[in-house]
Amino acid sequence: EAALLAMQPELDLEAPEGKVTKEAVSNLMHLWQQCGGAASMCVMESHALWAALWAMALERAYEVKLMGKFFTIFDDSGDDCLQYDEFVNFMTHIAPAVPEADCASLFMAVADDTSADMTQEVFLNLVQRVGVSSDLDGLESLVKSHEDKVAQ
Repeated sequence: EAALLAMQPELDLEAPEGKVTKEAVSNLMHLWQQCGGAASMCVMESHALWAALWAMALERAYEVKLMGKFFTIFDDSGDDCLQYDEFVNFMTHIAPAVPEADCASLFMAVADDTSADMTQEVFLNLVQRVGVSSDLDGLESLVKSHEDKVAQ
């Protein structure tokens, strides 16, 4: 698994977002050959499941990366931490179905005890641990619209 992840090119937000590239497939073939596989790969039905899981993992990694970018958009104070009101506003955009009471529980579960702030690293760990998810197309459009506003 570590070898496969090392061979996967770094996700680039300017590249085809969350997509399996030709280079990634080439890297997978090279890894296959290093592990004793034949020079060509016969695709069996069981490989389709692995390909789907790989694509889903790449999409999730891209989603988490976008959430990290979106995190900085909602950091109104510019201190690299979200205070409670910033966090609730953030959550209403990425997961509108989550009630404010649940947002409060999530925030209090991971916020720093002394400052009651949530860093981006802590948030991204929470996203992965709890499984916070968002509409990827909506998330992309929100990040892109913010980037367009900043560029103007």
